[in-house]
Amino acid sequence: AMKHVFGTSFVCKDATSAEKLCKQLKVRCVTVNGDDYNPAGTLTGGSNKGRPCYLSKLHVLAQEEAALADLEQRFAEIAGELRDLQRASAEGEALQTELELKQKSLDMLKERSACSEAAQLAEAVHKCEAELQGAREAEEAARQKAGEMADLAKKLKQDIKTFATQKDKLVKDAEKRLKAAEKAGKAAQASLDEATEALQSMQAEYDAADEQKLSLQEQLGAGKEAIAGMQEKAAIKEMEVAGAKG
Repeated sequence: AMKHVFGTSFVCKDATSAEKLCKQLKVRCVTVNGDDYNPAGTLTGGSNKGRPCYLSKLHVLAQEEAALADLEQRFAEIAGELRDLQRASAEGEALQTELELKQKSLDMLKERSACSEAAQLAEAVHKCEAELQGAREAEEAARQKAGEMADLAKKLKQDIKTFATQKDKLVKDAEKRLKAAEKAGKAAQASLDEATEALQSMQAEYDAADEQKLSLQEQLGAGKEAIAGMQEKAAIKEMEVAGAKG
């Protein structure tokens, strides 16, 4: 509508500017109050205090429409930013929840690792080593006892041969002592056999426990690697959450 009415004419805000521009450029100039300056030197129109100034109102309306368009564009931009923030907030909350779940799983895994069979096996191995040491000491004592009984038996036999000419009572006493010594020797031998058997059993248990200990150490190492991996993932999630919140 403005182009249809004014064409190539210039619209100026006041009469001074319109007159000056009309003289310099030799073009038609119209003020917002309706004064029409023509290059031919004619002046028509002019403001009328009793009538409304439509050009001024159109100019104000155009300014307001431009301002409204700017506000609408800014509103659309703010709405888009708000949607982005809401989406980022939702993603941040989801990441925070996932991070909390991962941290809880990590804490549970640490607790299970601390209370795993490795600690129980270590205690069992320690107990087995103590029992094995006791069995070895018992075996050594039984060997010493058996040696003492064998020496005593030899001595008694020698006494019997040496004092063959003595009275029958002395011989009988010696024979009794020999039988007692042989009986004690057999008991000592039985104790030695039992101690040896116990030692062998303890050794077998110790070997089995040692193998199980190695296996659990490998499992524990794998568990530590899993914990390290989860900690790394948790650190990455924390960085993602921090980035989302920032």
